[in-house]
Amino acid sequence: MIAFPGPIFLAIASNSQDNKAVVGALKAVVQTYSSREDSKKRNFAGDDYKAMIAKHLKSDDPAVKHWAIKASSNALGENPSPEVLDQLVAFMTDETVVEGQRVDAIDELNGMKDYTKDEKVAEAL
Repeated sequence: MIAFPGPIFLAIASNSQDNKAVVGALKAVVQTYSSREDSKKRNFAGDDYKAMIAKHLKSDDPAVKHWAIKASSNALGENPSPEVLDQLVAFMTDETVVEGQRVDAIDELNGMKDYTKDEKVAEAL
């Protein structure tokens, strides 16, 4: 693995109790991680990344949730995280979800490889 600065941002996003620090770290992981394991310019978003995103998609803080949605595309590569995928589908189908979250979830799922072949995603769309 190539040592890009992403792991420090992942650690902050995973462990910080300060929502402003989490938001900053989520913004950074969007730029420093990739869903592609063979990426030569970014870190691979593995299980630790996927777990961090799944955790923050459930946040009560709207900014944390927004940036977790934005960073979720890296958890939807060749081997999408079922928990992240389920939460994004819930943002699309739950009537109580803030409209911006629905749009953000659709945007992120739109970048997922073969998203229309996933039954849950296709039904939600």
